[in-house]
Amino acid sequence: MELVAEGNTVAGRFKCSGTHGGEFLDEAPTGKRMEVEEVFFLRVEDGKFVAFWALEGSLGRMRQLGLLPSPGIRGRRDNASRSRRRQADNR
Repeated sequence: MELVAEGNTVAGRFKCSGTHGGEFLDEAPTGKRMEVEEVFFLRVEDGKFVAFWALEGSLGRMRQLGLLPSPGIRGRRDNASRSRRRQADNR
């Protein structure tokens, strides 16, 4: 974890990891592990946190848990199909 503070703003960068062992976003547990990096910004006034912003690795988290498909296979297949069509059109 890294924390940096300047003025009334605190920024933190850390790794979030875990195993999907319970319901998450209405999805049944998959038992899969995930690890993503996240960044948070907090604004402090009178010793209290009054604002919060987050940059979370939600897409990576969902893919690692198997709740979203990973890119690649479909994209490669689609590119190959387009290439074959172009070759056929040029004949």
